[in-house]
Amino acid sequence: MKSRVFEVNYIYFGILFLSLIGVHGYSFMLLQNVEAYPFCITVFLQCFLEAWALLFVSLLIQKHAHKTFFYTFLVGSCFLLLAHQVDFIMIRLMGVTIWYLLNLVYAEMGDNFIEMIKATNISFSYWMLGAFSIFAFFVLAILFFHSTERLAKKKKLHISLKSLLLFFLVPLSLLALSDRVFLRKISYKNYANLCQILPFKTTFFPPEREVISVSETLKKVHRVASDVQVPQEKRPPIYIFVIESLREDFITSEIAPNMTRFREENVFFDVAASGGNASHFSWFTIFHSQFPLRFSKEYIQKTIPEGSHAISLMKDMGYKVHLYSSAELAFYHMGESIFGKDYKLADTFFEFPHGGKIAAYQSDREVMMELIKDENEFFGDGHLFIVFLDATHFGYSWPKEDGDRFFPIEEPINYIKAAYTNSSLEKIKNRYRNSIYYVDSLLGSFLEKHQADEAVILVTGDHGEAFYEEGHIFHASSLSQSQIHVPLYYKFGNVTRQLKEKASKISSHIDIFPTLIDFIKNGAETSLEGESIFKLDRWPYTLTARYNGGKEPFEFCLQNLEGKMILQRKNGKPLKVTSFTGSENAKFLKNAEKAFEHIYLSEM
Repeated sequence: MKSRVFEVNYIYFGILFLSLIGVHGYSFMLLQNVEAYPFCITVFLQCFLEAWALLFVSLLIQKHAHKTFFYTFLVGSCFLLLAHQVDFIMIRLMGVTIWYLLNLVYAEMGDNFIEMIKATNISFSYWMLGAFSIFAFFVLAILFFHSTERLAKKKKLHISLKSLLLFFLVPLSLLALSDRVFLRKISYKNYANLCQILPFKTTFFPPEREVISVSETLKKVHRVASDVQVPQEKRPPIYIFVIESLREDFITSEIAPNMTRFREENVFFDVAASGGNASHFSWFTIFHSQFPLRFSKEYIQKTIPEGSHAISLMKDMGYKVHLYSSAELAFYHMGESIFGKDYKLADTFFEFPHGGKIAAYQSDREVMMELIKDENEFFGDGHLFIVFLDATHFGYSWPKEDGDRFFPIEEPINYIKAAYTNSSLEKIKNRYRNSIYYVDSLLGSFLEKHQADEAVILVTGDHGEAFYEEGHIFHASSLSQSQIHVPLYYKFGNVTRQLKEKASKISSHIDIFPTLIDFIKNGAETSLEGESIFKLDRWPYTLTARYNGGKEPFEFCLQNLEGKMILQRKNGKPLKVTSFTGSENAKFLKNAEKAFEHIYLSEM
């Protein structure tokens, strides 16, 4: 029987293959700590198999289906090619694939979608331009296919069904063999980075990972009201500053002289970890004093009627709560989650949002002016002031009329360019430095004013910011130190020096309210999950979760003074170790298994 023969548009599918090789090959070249050979074979073979599969399907549709189905397929293949391009950008900027991101966007439709769009710091006009560009891309792609088809007919290429199958099965077998021989030998961290840039996002034989067997159930949170009355003289004013995207190693005498001096004079830590590498995870751990593993949209909805138990405890102790924010607290309904329905736990609430013609630095300035005015009005003890500042969020904002202390700068940030090349990286970092310097200047006179009084002051960042230290930029992309090591500085009135030596060397956001309550109530315990930095037998770890939209986190970092490990848990499966740092990995792993007894119920 004669084999069936197909006429092939080899120009179109050849260009499609070269496009795949271009984007995934460039992604591969940018990977850190991954040897070029033999993993480039995996990239090449997967690109070839995807292009060949598209060719095969197109030939079958053209042969056996109506033209409408073929054009639908053609648009779908164009979308797939565009998705690969966008995928590269998303991996570089956020450390997530386009498919993961689409899943998150779908999960937020009708609820948190607008807040997600605002958080990108990209204007509505650019989103509309992007949508129009996608439509134009599809139209041009169909025209391009017909143009290449006419060219291909001038020098025809025919291929049999048998050859089509052979050219698919042989590379597939080589890919499986290559995966089996080479990929099982690399670390899982490098393997995960490699998988992100592959067309198929997976391989036949992933490397083995260490497994930690713990219960699937987190320990129950017991919400108990405070029954300890605090004398009036033991209610010093408390100021909590939560600054957006502030990483610890950028707090220097040149960039942030006021915060640097404040750190040196007061309590800080060798390891100071955020609750997450995205704002809503960190806000949750700060103000609920619960592990970020509990976070989900469903859980947040349950907290809205009453708000944060930590804030309630402060009110039980006689504190009035004053809120000042330039950040978007509607993000994942975190404002109501912290302060309750209609912000009932806040005695006063000042919000100065930004967007359009109002820059973030202007909002921060208004917030600080209102704070300074109010603290004079609310004279005396028993006041808790909570301040959110946002100028250091990506985009990075400061008053241009003051000039640029750090230059040259990228004006404005070209996010696509930043994804493809590091050439403007230092200019972007200078924007970040300028925004920090401005926020630091806002804090300067305030910190100096309270340098010698009884005020309790906390300064922290909600998470850090990356500049391609581990292959990503900005935040919400990985659990690298640049994204999770944040400023965490305490001033305890005039007794800071005495308490400095008693404080632990490691802490995180979850410990903030337990520490404040411990200081005010002289060692009284709370039902919060965090622990005071003065507690002698405290849990010697921090736990930081990776961004996962409104879902429960699937990846988190466990850290102590000796090192850290990153773990993943998906679909109720055992915890699997992604990576280690530290010299004694086996010892760290063994101790970590005991550490999780602090979080999870014991298995029966």
